[in-house]
Amino acid sequence: RLCTMRASGLFVVTVAEPTALTDAYALIKIVSNRVPGLKVKVLTNHIQSEAEGRAAFDRLATATQRFLHLELEYLGAVPEDPTLQLTVRQPDRFKHWKSAGPAAQALQVIVAEQQGLFGCNLGTAEPRREEL
Repeated sequence: RLCTMRASGLFVVTVAEPTALTDAYALIKIVSNRVPGLKVKVLTNHIQSEAEGRAAFDRLATATQRFLHLELEYLGAVPEDPTLQLTVRQPDRFKHWKSAGPAAQALQVIVAEQQGLFGCNLGTAEPRREEL
């Protein structure tokens, strides 16, 4: 509860499965009731194609708009990537995740586009100076 009191935005990461989209919707509903006007941005993960990620987002956004009267922003999609899975399983290789494959590349693009989002630098997770 304390986290939502000071939140200026919410990142939701989901996969394209119906149960995951239902969970994402429930999270958005609970948080948006506690923090009206909260900006919600959605990232789809473990997808086979950009179209699959966009379709999952569209289903979530339609339900959220219809029942919560809340607009979502689509951040993008992170593809299924066996290279990243191997990197995560071998911690000594995880420090090189940026060159791991398509998932890492997609995340780099999304992070670069969202710098300064919600008052922090996503590369360091530190607040911006003007916020201190």
